[in-house]
Amino acid sequence: MRKRLLLVLIISLLSLATLASYVLCFLFFRDMDAARTGAFCTLVMAQLVYVFRCAASRGILQKCRRNPWLPAAVGASLFMQLAVIYLPFLRPYFDTYPLPPAGWIFILLPILITTVLQQLFQTVSAFLRREK
Repeated sequence: MRKRLLLVLIISLLSLATLASYVLCFLFFRDMDAARTGAFCTLVMAQLVYVFRCAASRGILQKCRRNPWLPAAVGASLFMQLAVIYLPFLRPYFDTYPLPPAGWIFILLPILITTVLQQLFQTVSAFLRREK
């Protein structure tokens, strides 16, 4: 039951981070395409961070040694994400906007806050389990 509750919480935090990124990009750039691109990047980047968080819960160094493709897959995903944003011939297919470097603050900050909150909830949950 607690695992399901934690999963619902993680999904909710990711949704809030995406919404926050969308609103912040829209307020800063005053452009709907920039806001959509910010939300799109937040979803992708949050999943890339989450995959390492899952691996870290089982020992990330051991996981990467057993599965050397994990860092390569994350790197390839990051490269493809940047390609659909910054390569002009791909932008029309994904309807993205080339974000300036300052725009990444509105993407990475909600992801950082979400990651810290997820770790905090997992730590508290583990502490409560030990207390019983």
